[in-house]
Amino acid sequence: MMAIYQCFCQIIVNKEEKCKCSDLIFENECDDYGICQFIDGKCSDTPCKIYENVNRCLQNPNCSWSNQQCKNFQSCLYFNVTTSIECSQLGHNCSFNDTTKICNEQQPCLQFNFQDCILMSFQQKRFCYWQEDQCQELTDCKEITKSNYFCKNFEPICKGYDETMKNNDPCEQAYTCEQLNQTYCRFAYPELNGDQLALCDQGAKLGECVDFNPQTYKQKDCFVKSQGFYHWIGNECQKCGIMNLSFLLTLTINIFILTL
Repeated sequence: MMAIYQCFCQIIVNKEEKCKCSDLIFENECDDYGICQFIDGKCSDTPCKIYENVNRCLQNPNCSWSNQQCKNFQSCLYFNVTTSIECSQLGHNCSFNDTTKICNEQQPCLQFNFQDCILMSFQQKRFCYWQEDQCQELTDCKEITKSNYFCKNFEPICKGYDETMKNNDPCEQAYTCEQLNQTYCRFAYPELNGDQLALCDQGAKLGECVDFNPQTYKQKDCFVKSQGFYHWIGNECQKCGIMNLSFLLTLTINIFILTL
C-alpha cells in the first residue's frame, strides 16, 4: 500500500529540476526567486558580482565567494584557496583536505577529522556522523539513535531526537510529508543521499503537513508554494522544464497568424 500511496500522491522532484530564471514569465515569480532580475520584460540571472557579502553570494547557486568578491562558480579546484575557511566560502560542497591542502568537490566522510565531521553535519553539507572513532556516511537515519546528537543535526531530514540522551530507539527519517510539522513543511526525503525530494505544503488543519498539489494554486503563489519547482504557464501551475501543450499550440497559432 505504501508504494501505491507514494506513486499517486507524492510529487517527487529532482534537486536539479528547480526552475531557472529564464523559465519564469511573470515578474512576481522572478522577484520571488531572489537570484533573478526582471529587466525589459524578461527574467534573467542576477550577476554574481553585485553581491557584496559572503552570505548573499552563497544564496545564489551560481556563485562562490573568493578574495572578498562574489564570482561565478567554476569548480572547487578552479579557485586558489589555502585554508578550510576559504574553501567553505566557495560553497557547492567544496571541502578542504588538511593533508593535501587541496580544496575539492565532495570527499568521502572517512577523510574528515572529528571537527570537520561535526561541521559537515551541523551545516548539513554532508550526511556524515562520528562513530567508532571515525567519520562515517549516513545512509539512513535509523543508523543512529534518538539520543545521538547527530539525530538533531540532521533535522528535519531525521527526526525524533531525545534531549534526555537516554533513548536508544532508531532515529526516524521523514519519508513523507505527513511526518513533518508545519515548521519544516517544505520537503520530505524518500532517500537520504539521493537527488530526489517530495514536495510538501501546509495543510488546512493547524500543524498539518500534506503533499503539494499544484492544482490548488493560481499564478500569484504557484512558484513560491512549490519551493521554486513549479511556475505558472498556459493557465496552469506546471513543473519547470515541461512545456504546456495547449500553451505551445496557442503560441504556434498566434505566430502563424502574424506571418500571414
